[in-house]
Amino acid sequence: LDAGFVTRGDWKTGNYAGGWEGDYRWTETAEGGSAVASWTPGLAKPGDYEIYVWYNSGSNRSTQAKYTIYGRNGAESFFVNQQQSGSRWLKIATTALLPGVSRVELSNDAPSGYVVIADAVKFVYLGASDPGEDPVPTCAATGGKGTALPFGLMLLILALWRAMLGRTRPASQRCTSRGR
Repeated sequence: LDAGFVTRGDWKTGNYAGGWEGDYRWTETAEGGSAVASWTPGLAKPGDYEIYVWYNSGSNRSTQAKYTIYGRNGAESFFVNQQQSGSRWLKIATTALLPGVSRVELSNDAPSGYVVIADAVKFVYLGASDPGEDPVPTCAATGGKGTALPFGLMLLILALWRAMLGRTRPASQRCTSRGR
């Protein structure tokens, strides 16, 4: 498996044609489902990234595969029709990410009777989100002792830190776009 890729729940391995580097994981959909595949990239620096997904399409795939991106601006969900546009990189978003905490998750929470495919995610660095932006304080990212904080707590600390400095940007100025 790729470094930074983990699953929770009942995922099986598939190897039909069109999978990235040979195989992929799949699970059945279920409304309110709790199976999750997660990709945490080894990002070198914070900034804006394009996020692409790869899956092999098929008629038994979900038309509402839910990808959630956890980035600098919180969690954003995007829905992908996995019956179409498979076996190629499909851009789902451009958003600001932070090293060590940002991730992409695919959930099986979709109408039942289908499957979702967890194959590959690509992160393409575009540059700094805001050239005058202050870096993430070390204590917020690591707890000051090299211990990772829960993602939500880290975002809260970061938001408070920025608010104290008066550098909070309104939602209309955040560097995100929604792709479907």
